[in-house]
Parts: sequence; structure tokens; C-alpha cells
Amino acid sequence: MFARYEGTAYTLTGVNTSDTDQTVPFWFPIAGDYLEELHGGSLNLNNVPASNEVVLTIPSHYGRIWTSQEFGTLPFRRAGGISPSSHRA
Repeated sequence: MFARYEGTAYTLTGVNTSDTDQTVPFWFPIAGDYLEELHGGSLNLNNVPASNEVVLTIPSHYGRIWTSQEFGTLPFRRAGGISPSSHRA
């Protein structure tokens, strides 16, 4: 698990290099909604309370990246501080 802060924005990255899915407890320091940046949808975390245990599942040989919604407005911040609107492919 790796985490980065930028003001009230928070990004958590979980990496699993094992052969089986891993379930881990985590306590987000900032309450709010978290976008799962790789696949989103049902993997997003909504209404996460600050400092309460959240159980996260990281698939085998893969990872997850969750980023808080900064100030309740678009855009979500991506890992490394790159927002979707400023990212160029």
C-alpha cells in the first residue's frame, strides 16, 4: 500500500504480486468518495468515513488505485498529480 496527499486530495495504491487475491484492512484519513482509477464503477468507494476500517480486496498480480474527489468537484486527481483534463495521451 502506498499513499500520497496533496492538500485534501488523497491517493491510495495497492499492489498485489502474489498468486491469490488479498484482502486488507485500511483506514482512510480523509472522509469522502474515492474513485477507483483503473476500472471505476462498482470498485469506487462511496461515503468512506475518516479513520474507520475499510476492507479492500486487491486482485492477484494486479493492483487498485483509489483517489479522493478533491473539494467535491471535478476533476478527480490522478496519482502523480495529473488530472484527467490535463493529461495528454
